[in-house]
Amino acid sequence: MLKYPIRIFWWEEDQAWVAVCPAFPFVSVLGATRAEVAREMDGLLEELIETCEEEGKPLPPVIPEPVSSGQIRLRLPRTVHDRAIECAQVDETSLNTFLVSAVAQRIGESTALAEMRALREDVVRMLAEQNAAIERLQKA
Repeated sequence: MLKYPIRIFWWEEDQAWVAVCPAFPFVSVLGATRAEVAREMDGLLEELIETCEEEGKPLPPVIPEPVSSGQIRLRLPRTVHDRAIECAQVDETSLNTFLVSAVAQRIGESTALAEMRALREDVVRMLAEQNAAIERLQKA
């Protein structure tokens, strides 16, 4: 059985613990305790893996847990560096804060794009099911 890492965190808005799995970005579990959401996510992942295997769908790769210091040395072309400094000055913030915000924004855009793709797949699937149902009704 593949072992997919999960993240568990407190979600203030829902006043609940949340478990997510980066390999399955549209799967989450909410609960009252960390232990509860961990158990539920483990069971859900087992079901997802079994379903994918039964349906012959490829499983996503196991994304290892990131291990980082929180520090990075970044080399930029001088023109990009100069432009980043200008943007930070306009925002009245440090270059570090500006770069952190830019990276966070890009991560958010990637997440939103992945969500839109998944929604599009759901809409395409539902339309195909609807069209098949219409064809069956027309033949009856």
